[in-house]
Amino acid sequence: FTTMSLYRYVSSKDELLLLMQDAAFALPKRAVLPRGWRAALVAWAELVREAYRAHPWALGIPRGQTSVLMPNSVRAADLGMSALGDLEIDQESKVGVILVVSQLAASMVELEGSLATEGMVSTTPEGTGLLAEVITPERFPHIARLFTASSWAGAEQPLPEKPVIDGGTLEVDGEFGLGLSLLIEGLEARQRAAAGSGA
Repeated sequence: FTTMSLYRYVSSKDELLLLMQDAAFALPKRAVLPRGWRAALVAWAELVREAYRAHPWALGIPRGQTSVLMPNSVRAADLGMSALGDLEIDQESKVGVILVVSQLAASMVELEGSLATEGMVSTTPEGTGLLAEVITPERFPHIARLFTASSWAGAEQPLPEKPVIDGGTLEVDGEFGLGLSLLIEGLEARQRAAAGSGA
């Protein structure tokens, strides 16, 4: 196709981008979720995250009210709602859960992309010591403890070669899992509260 010949099939660039975005975020057609809303929600979240990971470029296309009505988006939302089938909260809250989990997956994939572009970040013990001179308990009482390992600065013993602060993996699997677990705990608490009130 030439550039202009595409417009025999779509009316505008925005429509083309919308179709591309929807195609990129297609979940596996034979996806089967496990039983129980907790396991099912985690499995659905992983499916959404993998779709974003497979086509991270599509995250650069704005998502709005129209995009959520596209075929693959509707199918993904339907699968997400099925994951919450036995969770005893109202439908509006379930829609909110789907939106929050989807946004968590998207933002974590975006963060992974940014980290990959930046590359590994680490500091030597000397560098960490210099940071500790600026990031002090007086100025930053809650974060400063992360830099206390920098007491190497000025020490008589030889400095270890291994970085004190190491960027580690460029993936954020642990943080993604933490976000899901906190959400699940909150949903459990809401369900218990609803049961206790007789609602």
